[in-house]
Order: sequence, then structure tokens, then C-alpha cells
Amino acid sequence: MGTGIVDFPAIRLGRIVNLCWRMGEKRIRYWHAVDEGYFYRKLIKPEEFYDEEQILQYVITSREPLIEIDETEETKHIIVETRGVPEEEVKVQHNVGSVEVSWNWSGWSFARSFRIDKDAIVSVVKNNGIVEVTISKNQQPRLSREGRA
Repeated sequence: MGTGIVDFPAIRLGRIVNLCWRMGEKRIRYWHAVDEGYFYRKLIKPEEFYDEEQILQYVITSREPLIEIDETEETKHIIVETRGVPEEEVKVQHNVGSVEVSWNWSGWSFARSFRIDKDAIVSVVKNNGIVEVTISKNQQPRLSREGRA
């Protein structure tokens, strides 16, 4: 059975983050960045988070791209909504231990790095204002003591 962790988006100091609740906790008390997980949870300070009116204003006026991350044992799937930036202006760079999505277009610069395994396989699809980065984790068979898989 899993740990019963639920993440859902919120806006903290103008950035989209995940609020984090774990089964057994009486209320939501923690948050973490969208590219971090449970072990990076930080205590919520209510004054740092937007109320409903501020969220609506943010969604209407913000140029901050929406980012969604889904991770399994085998893959990490990152979706970045580029807010109208032309596909040819969006750069995805794979370095050892990270992938960076960035652009510098019409006076607007954006860059976000995501940690990945150093031997991960990265594929990128750009389509209709969405950048999808799929990271396949290197799943080498583990050897037994006798040296067999």
C-alpha cells in the first residue's frame, strides 16, 4: 500500500506550487515546488499564498507558464504550457542531471530546470503551445550475488 500522498496546485508568492497532504494528517500544512517531491515539503505560511480573487487575477494576467509533473518509477513526465510563445522559440536543453526548458521571446524570458537522473533518456514533443518532456529512467536489471539478472 502507498503512503497516501495528495498534491494539488496553489499559488505562492506568484509561482505555482503544490500543496501536500499525507494520509493521517489532520489538515494541509505543507507545500513544495512542482519539480520537487514529498521530501522537500515546507511549512505553509498563509500570508505567502494567494486567495481566490488573487488567483483569478493571476490566471488572467500572469505570463508564468503552467507546469505539471507526473512521475512514476519508470518515467517523469513534464508538461509546460508556453502561454503563446512560438514553438521555435522554446528551447529544451538536456544536461547531465537536469533538463532546462527556456525561452526569450518578445521581451519575456523564462527558464526552469528539472532534476533528473544523470543517465536518463529524454524525449521532447512541442505541439500547440505545450512542451512535453518525457524522462525515462535507466532501469538496468539488478544483478544477483551470482552475477545473473
